Formats: sequence, structure tokens, C-alpha cells
Amino acid sequence: MKLNLGSHDRIIPGYDNYDKDNYPGVKYKGDVSDLSQFSDNSIEVVRASHILEHFPPKQTESILKEWNRVLKQDGILYISVPNWESVLEAYSVGGLCDFVITTLYGDQGYDGAEHKTVFDEKRLTEYLKKAGFNDISRVEILPDTPDNECSRNANNWNGKLVSINLIAVKG
Repeated sequence: MKLNLGSHDRIIPGYDNYDKDNYPGVKYKGDVSDLSQFSDNSIEVVRASHILEHFPPKQTESILKEWNRVLKQDGILYISVPNWESVLEAYSVGGLCDFVITTLYGDQGYDGAEHKTVFDEKRLTEYLKKAGFNDISRVEILPDTPDNECSRNANNWNGKLVSINLIAVKG
């Protein structure tokens, strides 16, 4: 089983899509920080793109531990978050532009679309290790990523991707 957490309307074929709202294609409804409807060691892949930043920093470790709990041994977490370093670069180039504001605070286009924390690769990697993940590697694009998915977002001045996209293994 592959689980696409916080799928919203970005349904990924081959994944069971999970969201707090009833979008077409969502198989499981619930809060991505509580996967109690799934048994320990029952999921092969957990995909979490641009959702961890929607929770307070105090919850980061416990959420990652919950995702780890449901993964099988050697299961894989695909995770993507906005990159704080991209925000700083954007600010240094263009000041307080829309990209900076949206990346820091979310687009707030619907209930829950607010950002509550920021990450750089070092911070996210430290949290992943504390939660029991290893073999953590950065990739440009996560596997199975559709074109409209947030982890593919690029800035508008040099086209660079603006997410931290990591693959982590439960172990």
C-alpha cells in the first residue's frame, strides 16, 4: 500500500489518497498527524508533500514518528517542504514579494492552508533521524510526482525548484 497524505485535489494514481476533506479520489479521510486507522508496519510508502509545514513546530517530531509507525520495515517516506533558504534568496532578490509571503504563511486559500513553521534541509533531516528514519537523501523531484504537485514549484526569477525533497527509509 502507498499512501498519499494531504492529497487535496492532487490525486496520484497507484496511491491511496488521504486528506481531511472529501475531494474526488480521496479514499481515506482524516488528519495526517493521526494515522490510527492504519496498523503498525502496514504501509510500503508514505508520501507527504507540502503538509508538514502546516503544523506547529512542537508537533513535527511526533508527526514524523506517526508516519514512521505505519511504515513497514525499510518502508519509504517521500517528503517535501518549502525550503527556507529559497525564501531568503527570494527576499534578497525581490524583497517582500508574493512568493516570500505565500511560502512563509501559505496561500490561505482554504481552511488549513496556513504555514506554521519553516525548514531547511539540516533541520528536516535532524527531525527525520529523531523519528527513526535513516538513509536520507535529497532528490530534485520525488518519484511519482505529477506536474501540478507543489514539490515541483519553481521560483519566477531563475526557475530553480523551491522545495526540499527528501527520501527517507524506516530503519
